[in-house]
Amino acid sequence: MKVFVYGTLRKGGRNSPLLQQEVCLYKKAYLKGSLYDTGNGYPAYVRDDEDYVYGEIYEVSDELLPVLDQLEGYKPERSTGNLFIRTERDVGTDDGPVTAYVYEYGDRTALKNKTAFQDWMVDRLLQATGNIQYFAYASCMDDQRIRAAGMETHFDQGERAVLQGWQLSYDFERSDGHRANLRESATAMEGVLYKVAPEGIDYLFQREGVPYGHYRPAAVVVETDSGRHLALTFIVRYPAEEKAPPGHYAAEVLRGAEKYLSNAYVQRMYDHLRSFDMEEEKEGSTTE
Repeated sequence: MKVFVYGTLRKGGRNSPLLQQEVCLYKKAYLKGSLYDTGNGYPAYVRDDEDYVYGEIYEVSDELLPVLDQLEGYKPERSTGNLFIRTERDVGTDDGPVTAYVYEYGDRTALKNKTAFQDWMVDRLLQATGNIQYFAYASCMDDQRIRAAGMETHFDQGERAVLQGWQLSYDFERSDGHRANLRESATAMEGVLYKVAPEGIDYLFQREGVPYGHYRPAAVVVETDSGRHLALTFIVRYPAEEKAPPGHYAAEVLRGAEKYLSNAYVQRMYDHLRSFDMEEEKEGSTTE
């Protein structure tokens, strides 16, 4: 059975070990509603049409479901007195809607404070004091671009990081060519992990067009030589069909990649970009 999780059960959350042996079907899932901070160390989802709440979908065993029910204060046999209520909903994914169980909060009248960006893990990162771990995967890997903005003092030295289950995709549509995004995949991708001061985070939010709905902040778990890290990154809110990026943008992406990433992965990035030229040549030959 499928379960949509949006709080402490998510990757990097304190209860995520409960799902360690389960299959994560979708790391980028979303459901209409609102997400509130209960003030007790966990969020509460309520159903409405205001925005999307972000989370993950797992295939959960019959044995584990009662454990999750207990964690959420839900007893199927009683009609009142449940902290959360388990319901079935159609949850959005890049492959279309998926029917999954969702734990909805029982008493919404006590909820006051929404979580940042309707994402519990992003909220936890932004609530932390001090520097924030940030995973850069495209032009943001490029130190030269960061220096040009006068922001280099807010970014600690980066290190190569691996993100499992995602791939690079140029599917954010712009008039001069597409920009990069994260897409779920069976493979792994590489990027750069920075420690960023709050001033640098503000710069990234503006650069990624978060106030305008271009990208949204997201939380991912990456691996480096120093271990596993929960990190902030950015995902396109409304991806389009993948197409070639403009030349100046591709140059920034590759400049950062060549400094930090493995030779094998950099070669994959070059091959990816060259594939767009091959597609253009193929389309041109069919119209002559």
